[in-house]
Amino acid sequence: MSLEFFPPTKEELEQIIEGLKARLEEKVIEFSIDGKNLFLPSVPVISVQEILMTYLQGRFEISIDDRYIWGWDVLTSIAKNDGFDTFTDFSLYYKSKMNSDGVYSGKIIHWTKLKY
Repeated sequence: MSLEFFPPTKEELEQIIEGLKARLEEKVIEFSIDGKNLFLPSVPVISVQEILMTYLQGRFEISIDDRYIWGWDVLTSIAKNDGFDTFTDFSLYYKSKMNSDGVYSGKIIHWTKLKY
């Protein structure tokens, strides 16, 4: 599986990815794409949270660490912290990544002390 996972930009306080299983306990991520070392710097991981996004019956919903997330301010901050300009852009992107049941499950990799 190929991960869409790149070093964080200045705008990103976190990055949401799927398919990451191991090496997070080391608290450092070494970047590579398709197994090729790109000589990118290792980045310290401050914390990791589980995220579940669903799109069912016309509703886009988010749970983080088994807690339902609601409130426009929180939802827009999640989108902006993941590097998106708007929550609409964020939801459209992740809807396109959902499985046939309308579910996306992944991890939030935090580069700062921010947690939800």
